[in-house]
Formats: sequence, structure tokens, C-alpha cells
Amino acid sequence: MISCFDINCNVAFHSKLYTDALPSGVDSILNSISNQLPGKIYLLTGSRNVYKMSLVIMYQLLKRNMHVVLADGANSFELYSLTRQAEADNVEPYQILQKVFISRVFTAYQMDGLITSGVSSFMKQINSRVLFIFGLLHTFYDDHVSIKDSIQSLERMKLALDSMKEEGVSIVLASEFLVPSKKDKTVLFKKMTYMSNEIYKLDDELLKLIPIRRV
Repeated sequence: MISCFDINCNVAFHSKLYTDALPSGVDSILNSISNQLPGKIYLLTGSRNVYKMSLVIMYQLLKRNMHVVLADGANSFELYSLTRQAEADNVEPYQILQKVFISRVFTAYQMDGLITSGVSSFMKQINSRVLFIFGLLHTFYDDHVSIKDSIQSLERMKLALDSMKEEGVSIVLASEFLVPSKKDKTVLFKKMTYMSNEIYKLDDELLKLIPIRRV
């Protein structure tokens, strides 16, 4: 787990994250994360823009002086979008970026190991109680990963995330909707929804998060 200053971040976007008002649906998630004990799992799904919407939430938490941790399995972290938004808000970018800690994930086994063995202790070290996970299922859709191994990994990660929730950690899962090449892996998305307390679908046209389920 390293600071975002120590990696070559994705530079696909160079615009700030939003214009004047926060996208609809963001406020309720922010308020819940700020006040909710124990924590919850929030699933944001839809197009690939769910990652940018997640960065909107992340940026607002960083402005509130919260440290956040990101497990990025979708290679979708946009350092420059956070920087541009900070500059637009007359906030020193360093004050925002120094509170982001990122681990890039390239295989299903790396994601499993990070969530079940590494991230919780690291978050305690930096006094963080917000975990973002981008593309939880991306690496499990790899044809080389069996459906049996995928399901077992998800079950282990669910136990780890549930334990973190009890300790007050909130988890934001951002996952674009993908169709796996093997049909038997469509069950993985359903299992991810079962892990989640609140589910939001991104409306690209209206640029809003629509609540699908809240527990």
C-alpha cells in the first residue's frame, strides 16, 4: 500500500470531477459514511463512469480530512481529476492527495490477499476507516480463475469486510457492469450484491446515483 505520489496514476481524464453542485445521491452516501457505526458496504454499479463518481465521493471525504485507502482492480484511479478539482476549489492539491493510499491489483489472488490479510491492519496504522475497492470482480472474470476459486475468494473477502464493518470501516465498491466470457461467472455479480448493504445504479444521462437497495 503506497501513497498516490509514489505511483504512475491513470491520466485519462484531465477535467475536474464535477461542476458546481454535487451529483444527486452523493450527499446521502457521504452523510452515511460520516455518521454510520458500524460501517456499511456501498455498491455503485453501472457504466465505467462509476469510478469517476466514486472519486467524487472520495474527494469530499478527503476534504473532510479523512484518510482513504483504495484497492484498484480496474486501473481507474485518476490523480489529475482530484488535482483539478482541488485547484478549482482553491484547495492545495497536496492537502488532498497526501491522504490517499493506493494498492494496484492485477490478479484475483492479489485482490483476495489484500482484502483478507493486508488492508485492515494497514488502515489501522494510518487511522483510516474508509476503503474504496474499484473493480472487485475484474480479476475474477479472468478465464484462468475457476468459478470454484472465485466463489471461495468472495466468501473469504465477505467475512473480512464484515469484520471491518464491525470495527467502523465503510467500504465503497465501485464496479462497472461487465459480462464475463464464461456464463457460470454471472453468479459473481449477484454474490457481490448480497455482500452490499446499499446499492446504487449510476444514471449516465442524469449524472445521478439511483438507490436500488438500502438496508
